[in-house]
Amino acid sequence: MRRYSVFFLAPAAGLLLSAGGITAHAAGQIGTTSVYVSTTGSDSNPCTKALPCATLQYAVNGAAAGSIVNVEPGTYHQTVNITKPLTLAGAGAAKTIIDGSNIDTGAMGYYGVVSVENNTGTGGPIHIHGMTVEGAYVTPTEYADIEVPIDVSIYQDQNSADSVTVNNVTLGAVQDTADYGGVGFYAFGNAGQVSFTNSTSTGNNQGALLEGGGDNGNGGGVTVSGVHFTKLVDCAGNCSGSSTVYPGDGIFVLSDLAGNAVNTINHNTFSGYAGFGLAAAAGYSGGNCSSPNGPCSGNVTLTANDNAFKLGACASASQACAAISLDAQAGNELSAQIKGNTGSVVRPDMAIYEQPDGGVYNVTEVNNHIKVLA
Repeated sequence: MRRYSVFFLAPAAGLLLSAGGITAHAAGQIGTTSVYVSTTGSDSNPCTKALPCATLQYAVNGAAAGSIVNVEPGTYHQTVNITKPLTLAGAGAAKTIIDGSNIDTGAMGYYGVVSVENNTGTGGPIHIHGMTVEGAYVTPTEYADIEVPIDVSIYQDQNSADSVTVNNVTLGAVQDTADYGGVGFYAFGNAGQVSFTNSTSTGNNQGALLEGGGDNGNGGGVTVSGVHFTKLVDCAGNCSGSSTVYPGDGIFVLSDLAGNAVNTINHNTFSGYAGFGLAAAAGYSGGNCSSPNGPCSGNVTLTANDNAFKLGACASASQACAAISLDAQAGNELSAQIKGNTGSVVRPDMAIYEQPDGGVYNVTEVNNHIKVLA
């Protein structure tokens, strides 16, 4: 059985969040359709194009639902929590950079350099596009409490009217990948549809972690399409508290809540690292899901079509790496369509691997051509 690092779990499944409120300036409504943020702005300004404000959180707090928050070119040493339907629009991944290094978002009550947690407000579409997000940070104490640094996080957004789209972004390395691994894109327990598309995720231990499914296991589902996962890194150090090395994961689908996690993983590329391409686990028996708390149950419905892999040989002696790894723990079910996937891995890695863990596998494999190279 493949073993996963404890930091992939949270209390009874998700990530632990510290108590505390958001510390951004209070703001009344500052715009109806478009507001602007600039590195040369001021939060005493009305956040117009001519007189932009300075901080992302101030602009988001003050913007009306449905507004566009335009983030002008520059590097912003900031984080932001989005709690209403709006668009956070950068000027392009090479121009607008949001760097969360040394900013403790856990102490502010949310998680991720860019966070979405619209649990109580008006529902609607939330769009994030045109920027680089990097440098996520956690303290050693938070990490010991199973918090993990994340670039973009959509966490338990229980507003079923929401849909969240992250498009045309680059997710870069968290602040300290050597000790704390890190996740580029994270989706956990969301009621509405979540999409991660036409982007790049690089430099972290996990390019994307899709945990739990929607609506506590029965909701919106997650789509990942057109994303390039590259130059992911192994994690040792504090990742395990031992000598265990956890190889890079392009996408890790983890169902550890009662119900069914629905994930669609099509037209992505995985290259430039040694580790897993796509891994999916129905049920989990490690970390906080160990006895007496667990194991945690959850089923997976997975579509994985037309992905391309070019992965090196996995360095871990304790785990069997694969382009596509499928795991169903006893008492859980993994249903998957695996079709039209291509590329290569290097021995001892495998192309498509169904782990013998006692669960139910309903897997259809059609027209896959993933070579295992010597």
